[in-house]
Amino acid sequence: MADRTQPAFKTAPERSTELPRRGMPGIASESALLAIVKAAAGLFGSASAEVTILAGGRECRRVRFGAESGRMDAGSAFSATVIERNAPLFVADASSDSPAAIRFFAGVPLRTEAGLTVGALCVFDRLPRAHSAAASMAVLEDLGTAASAIVEGGGPAVAGSGPA
Repeated sequence: MADRTQPAFKTAPERSTELPRRGMPGIASESALLAIVKAAAGLFGSASAEVTILAGGRECRRVRFGAESGRMDAGSAFSATVIERNAPLFVADASSDSPAAIRFFAGVPLRTEAGLTVGALCVFDRLPRAHSAAASMAVLEDLGTAASAIVEGGGPAVAGSGPA
């Protein structure tokens, strides 16, 4: 497993070349990613969620769900932080850190089997959250693992699943 305290990539070129080499998920995979994105939004009772993928040196929104998906540009800094730090991020109330469009954010990195971060699974809303979400973040990480497998081309997977 990758060391989660280290940056996902040493240089921007490493980040921009990893996914183009592997290719973007196809349409069949998008429906599986959409199911994960919807589950992530429901987990936090949030209006919106999405999967972002690094491609061509920039972050691309691959699968979106919800009323706030068009407003995610205001939360892009949070998503970029998840990717750059290669670590989950939970922001209960971003009123002092973000434009009013996004108040709540939770995100986890999407990693290849080699441990490289190639995107993020993000949940966001205009309404802040007043509670800690340790248990919900653990489930979000499991959903991120499943999304990572789809992005990498391995199909749907759930953390801890596999041959017995």
